[in-house]
Amino acid sequence: MKIRCCFKFALGMLLAASVASAQGRLLGRVTDADGAPLVAAVVSINGSKTGAVVTNGQGYYTFLGLPEGSYTVRVSKRGLNTRESGVTLAANSTVMLNVKLMSESAPTLAENVAVKDEVKESAARVERRRERPVEKPKPAPKITAAEKEPEKKDAEKPVLVDAPAAATPAMPKADSLADAPTAVALVGKIEDVGLQKAIADAEVTEKISRKVVEKSASVVGGIEAIYKNLQYPPSARNTAREVNVVAKIFVDENGKVIKVDMIKTAAPAFNEEVYRVLTEDTQFTPAEVDSKPTAGVVTIVVNFKP
Repeated sequence: MKIRCCFKFALGMLLAASVASAQGRLLGRVTDADGAPLVAAVVSINGSKTGAVVTNGQGYYTFLGLPEGSYTVRVSKRGLNTRESGVTLAANSTVMLNVKLMSESAPTLAENVAVKDEVKESAARVERRRERPVEKPKPAPKITAAEKEPEKKDAEKPVLVDAPAAATPAMPKADSLADAPTAVALVGKIEDVGLQKAIADAEVTEKISRKVVEKSASVVGGIEAIYKNLQYPPSARNTAREVNVVAKIFVDENGKVIKVDMIKTAAPAFNEEVYRVLTEDTQFTPAEVDSKPTAGVVTIVVNFKP
């Protein structure tokens, strides 16, 4: 009996080690249109694992211990356009995805392409008019003296002349194809010092939930403070049903959200609304050890009612 228990324990440890070795990492940096790092941008993933992290003071974000598979990465910050990109993680791999967020007043990539198509079509129409030959007026028939009648001056007829080609309108400044996020697999040692620190901080964050504290982190104003700003996603109102989401929130010693793990997920629209409210509209009290603030974890249940 004792041998059988030891065998099961050893097998369990072997399986756990195998799963851990197959996990990947997703790293990157979020910047604005000028390349300056964006602090407190929300980077969320939806796939084999669902959750979100908040960019640090240098704009870096890190996801550690991700199961291999395909993910949809969504990056957002209030006042800026949201970007989405697909990423595939292989076993035991590291992928970097840098994202640039543009101002909401700037056209999106789709709008930019639409304007380009319209300009091309307009230019083609002008070119076709220029290539069309102009018909010359036919000479008037000769009239004999007998047939000649008193001269009558015909009103001068206007001659149609093609208008000069219109100037190509200037393209509005917007995110170009070159700005589209591109995932890059990293091989070897990471040289970026800022990224190294972000990874080290993320490893510390992973251990927060195992920390013993005297007082747990909490929501200022209680769960009602969250419901005060929570909105049922407009895109999901056709479902007209109650939806529950369970979120595990990692809070630093200053009461700022640094990470959200979804224990129970819903459709992406509901998950994103939870991330928005937690990171933009909710305040937290940090955990305490020896009456001093420290990083901690709080788990909440969010109930959406149509």
